[in-house]
Amino acid sequence: YNTAFAPELVDDPLKKMIESAFQNAVMTLAKIKMPLSVAVGNVDQRAILEQLRTELLHIKQLATRDMAIQLGLSLGFNSLDGD
Repeated sequence: YNTAFAPELVDDPLKKMIESAFQNAVMTLAKIKMPLSVAVGNVDQRAILEQLRTELLHIKQLATRDMAIQLGLSLGFNSLDGD
């Protein structure tokens, strides 16, 4: 994001939204104090994992919908691309 897309969003409010969403996810991730395999079974840590999931989905939405539209990108699957 920082290398490829952020420079294209200079002075765009969307840039601040995306960067804020990343910051929120990083702060939430820092709250997880045990391996994920253990955190899933811990009531308090599980709630943090659910919050992180929601924040990551928000980042995905910002990137795949809002940023793609703003930059004129078409996102889709191409079965002929070799993947």
